Amino acid sequence: MTEANGFSLLTFVLQPTHCTILRDWMGFFDQLPDRLVVHIGQDPAIAKDLTDLAGAFGAELVIAGQTDPAETTENETGLLWQQFNLIGDDLACIVRLDTLPYRQSNLPWQAEAMEAMARHGALFLTGSTLPFRADTSVSETGLMRTQRFSNCFAILPAQVWREAQQAQESGADAFGRFGSEAAVELYCSETGAFGLRLINRPDLRVFHCQEWGPRMAEVRAAFQAGRGIAPFLKGYQDDFMGARARFYMEKRPPLHRRARILLGRWKRSLLGRAG
Repeated sequence: MTEANGFSLLTFVLQPTHCTILRDWMGFFDQLPDRLVVHIGQDPAIAKDLTDLAGAFGAELVIAGQTDPAETTENETGLLWQQFNLIGDDLACIVRLDTLPYRQSNLPWQAEAMEAMARHGALFLTGSTLPFRADTSVSETGLMRTQRFSNCFAILPAQVWREAQQAQESGADAFGRFGSEAAVELYCSETGAFGLRLINRPDLRVFHCQEWGPRMAEVRAAFQAGRGIAPFLKGYQDDFMGARARFYMEKRPPLHRRARILLGRWKRSLLGRAG
């Protein structure tokens, strides 16, 4: 990724506090995006904060429109289409601001990752979870070959994203809010294409925390200090899918709910033995 081949960062900024996480993302890149393309919440402070942030990093700010949490959940693909239509054929980086990035100071990583993409013919670079069992190591890169794609963090050519969406338009409704991610994965499955996964490690990591509210400041501080990261640096994401999915610093359910869960398991075990 060179200055002549810049990229646009695409995201949703729903609250002024989310600008703090977006600033962290800007610090994650050792070669900065030249454009920020965002949908924003209705608080007027957001636009001012974004203008200041873009100016501090020398990026062009493009506000694609206003949105809210419900729309970003129910119509994420539609909003992404609006953003992709504003960036021409640029390289795009999609991020979500409930996903935390960390790069050790002055650690370069982008040029090597983008060169690996080109060398191996990968369509995208992604990474916000543990690897999946189907992912395979790519020699001499520290990356993994994958057909799993996440809007939490992904870099890809805009045209690749558009082609993948168009190829799956007829069945997009089957995947609901995950339609745009599923479109890329199905496109890979049907064509034999693949991407590369950035592997989380202590000095370079991206964690999905599923936190949007006031507690984000606490989670962010722990993440930047490296507290509690060890369990998220080893193993496979497949082992924690569905109801067992884990997010960094996820808050435990209330005691009464945990007690009901344990009681339910105990009752089921008794019924199983009785049967």
